Amino acid sequence: MSLDLPLIRFVRQVRRTRDVGAATFLSLVALVALLALATPLSARTAALMMSRFHLRVQPFAVWAALQPIPSMYNFENRYWVSPRPLRADELEILPAPADVEARYINHYPLRVMTWAEGRAVLLAPLADRWVYARTCYRGACVRSAFHVSVQQAPPAGVVVSTADAIQWPDE
Repeated sequence: MSLDLPLIRFVRQVRRTRDVGAATFLSLVALVALLALATPLSARTAALMMSRFHLRVQPFAVWAALQPIPSMYNFENRYWVSPRPLRADELEILPAPADVEARYINHYPLRVMTWAEGRAVLLAPLADRWVYARTCYRGACVRSAFHVSVQQAPPAGVVVSTADAIQWPDE
């Protein structure tokens, strides 16, 4: 009995024609599928996949290689932005304190401080902010916290900021 699925036909065609480009593409697709399948089965793989959202994967080449792997809606991602440092209990209460912006987000919770739109909103008051991000999956969590400080006298139209990693409140 022979399976005549499109994928099987494609693999056979690649083997028959020895198309290096197609074989490379097929290998990359298989690797991505393997990582996706390993995520619920391996705590180490899950931690690696969550860590890429927190800019923690080293070296940079490994982090960059993980970026094409689909990431929408696969973990619980939350972030908090505050004008002051937060206590551990303030990161758990719902709704968040009135002066804290807290959201669930589908992926990349730190984009609030790294991507253009999020950065513009974060830095608009030209005041220091504390950013907290947490990604969880099956009881395991990766947490990050940053103090984002803004230069008080920047040139017109320019906002200069630095983000220093700080300790999560309960650690």
